[in-house]
Amino acid sequence: MNSSASISLSQLYNFKKLSELQHMTRAAKELYITQPTLSLSIKALEHELGVPLFYREGRQIRPTKHGREFYDKISSVLDELDAGIAAVRSHGAPSGGSLSIGTIPTIQHDFLPALLQQFWEEYGYDVRMGFTVEFSLPLTNALKAQEYDLIFASKADNEPGISYLPMLTKRLVLVVHEQHRFAKRDSVRLSELSDLPFASYRPGTPLGNEMRRLFDAHGIEPSIDYDDEFNLTIVIVSNHQVPGIMLDTFAIERFDHVRKIPLEDVPDDFHIIYLAYDKRIFRSRIVDSFIETALRFSPLARKAAVQAGESALSAS
Repeated sequence: MNSSASISLSQLYNFKKLSELQHMTRAAKELYITQPTLSLSIKALEHELGVPLFYREGRQIRPTKHGREFYDKISSVLDELDAGIAAVRSHGAPSGGSLSIGTIPTIQHDFLPALLQQFWEEYGYDVRMGFTVEFSLPLTNALKAQEYDLIFASKADNEPGISYLPMLTKRLVLVVHEQHRFAKRDSVRLSELSDLPFASYRPGTPLGNEMRRLFDAHGIEPSIDYDDEFNLTIVIVSNHQVPGIMLDTFAIERFDHVRKIPLEDVPDDFHIIYLAYDKRIFRSRIVDSFIETALRFSPLARKAAVQAGESALSAS
């Protein structure tokens, strides 16, 4: 007997359809092939298997005992194959499918819910979303490992394979306890912290590295560091004399008796949060659709697009 490698999928699908309809003309019509083509396909399959699969009874085509046994073996396999193809193909559909998204906590209470609402209104609620909340560095590493389709994160250094699209900005503020000597101030300069212990983000993370460059430019250095605003604010509440420099996020609002003070020498749009994807990996249509919605939704992205267009016009 010849190897099963010489049996084609089309032969198996033709056999399955003929077994179910038991009529050559109707089976050929549903398979979108001619009756002679179907007949030759079945004969070739019988030759490969070495047993008869059908016999004629009047105008009907009946499966032999070998045909019935073969149908029982392959029918569920072909159904599972069809289901698998449909599931994967759905990711490329303009609607439906699924998205795996990683996000930093910073945007999960305001920007991200509003963006998702916009996307679902455009593409329907049958698009399934999977979310993971993490910090930027592990999100970036997971994106490169293809654990996510997209992430919202701070921009990491030296990642040429990742495309970063600016989505929104967050201002940097000085957070102090209401008993701190800066508490009644309307603003503070970074240079005023040169002789004070203060808390900020840990170096080695995308945001921490960005902060380190800012602090180096102003000749200051934090004495306490953490990865997020929640833990930084805990330090301030625990030690009334230690201020913290951090992003103005919802995490600060969880605490009583603290004040947020603007920093005079830091622009309000200091920190940018990006939508990022691995540009080396093929993107499904649903992923591209989400990116397109995000670019239309984000005022910062729209502004960047206008500036890019103006730059292109001036260059020409």
